[in-house]
Amino acid sequence: MDKLPKTLEELNIKYFKLLNGESIISYVHDIDAEHGAMVGLEEPMAVLVKGTKDYQFTPWFPFSTGKVHMLDSYNIIAEAAVDTHMKAYYMKLVLDDVDGTSDIDVLTKELPDGSTNVH
Repeated sequence: MDKLPKTLEELNIKYFKLLNGESIISYVHDIDAEHGAMVGLEEPMAVLVKGTKDYQFTPWFPFSTGKVHMLDSYNIIAEAAVDTHMKAYYMKLVLDDVDGTSDIDVLTKELPDGSTNVH
């Protein structure tokens, strides 16, 4: 049985740049070889970058009833691990949505470096 992560550092959350120009952040599931060159994404969020310091997260599949989506790895041109701050922010958005506390209005949050983000 797989070991569940206990800290933010252990969470397999990655940032992807796709062939079509989209950027997404998501928890990534390890997929066995029988699924070929597929990547399992749970609660993927599109990342819209505004300027040099501002960004916005929005659900990548906003009307889907499912939480896990398969992505053909041939559509990925780059991927990177994300820092702990971004993991925490991503998890807060996902968990707030799950427990029903997220607000439908656009919220702006100031980051420690003085920039803002919108989700």
